[in-house]
Amino acid sequence: MINSIPSQQERTVARPETGQPLLIRGLAVVALVGITLCHLVQLPSTFRESPALGWLFAALSLVAALLAAGLVHADHQLLWYLAGLTAAGALAGYALTRLVALPFDTDDVGNWLEPLGLVALFVEGSLLGLCIYRLTTPWQPRTQG
Repeated sequence: MINSIPSQQERTVARPETGQPLLIRGLAVVALVGITLCHLVQLPSTFRESPALGWLFAALSLVAALLAAGLVHADHQLLWYLAGLTAAGALAGYALTRLVALPFDTDDVGNWLEPLGLVALFVEGSLLGLCIYRLTTPWQPRTQG
């Protein structure tokens, strides 16, 4: 006779992620989208003034958008490392262009209070903090889809 009662394993359904891990992941996605938007808004003028810096902004925007899409679908440790490196790189780039005249950007030295730059710093710093927090808490990766 065939057993028609499902086993415990068959009855177990993957529950959606809830609580703090989902909140942290959602905030990281929003921060990555914010980084993308902050730099996309500046692309036309940046390309006119410094094409090399424009390409760096475009690359940062693309990487941040791809990482946001990745974190929407999976809570994978590698995505968190890459998001943290992206935020740290953007913060370092901002500081570098304010401290030193670079061959492709000499106009921003000392310009620490540029409004959109301050917004980007806040978003990138917040993302870096979220990544550090997520990577230092007990890891329970989950995927969706």
